[in-house]
Amino acid sequence: LDHLISLDVKLNRDLGYSQLQVLLDRASYLYSLRFCHLNDFSMTSFNIKSKSIRRLEFFQHFEVRLRYFNSEKCTILANTSLAFQCEVLMIDVESRENILELINIMPNLRALSVRCKDNENNQYESFETNDNLIEWLHQHIPSKYTYSIKRNLYNIPRINLWI
Repeated sequence: LDHLISLDVKLNRDLGYSQLQVLLDRASYLYSLRFCHLNDFSMTSFNIKSKSIRRLEFFQHFEVRLRYFNSEKCTILANTSLAFQCEVLMIDVESRENILELINIMPNLRALSVRCKDNENNQYESFETNDNLIEWLHQHIPSKYTYSIKRNLYNIPRINLWI
């Protein structure tokens, strides 16, 4: 486990957190942790710890019934030790306000790749003259941040934000 730097995890509801923690305790060089959620898993149990993880990804194999993080789940995530040290985050959120919440709460975040549910109707505007979500973020990201935002050309619903 000393050579493990990336791990993909499939959790079904709240099962497996204790086993995952045992594995994380032994993987001292683990940098990236990807969660595949086939079903909804509870963020209230998401209290795992690792001193080395800097990249978190939450994704689904199939884009049917996407699971979006709402404000409550973003707050729970953002207040975990993993999120505190997280530098790179891939996540799907319900609202554009959730993006601001994550940026403001996660002190070490430097890259965010996000799909926003409230932008689904406008996601293909990126090839036109305006992009509603990107314009909104430019207006609402606090001026204390230096940042860059781009639409992901290979996954149009997703935007990439570098802080």
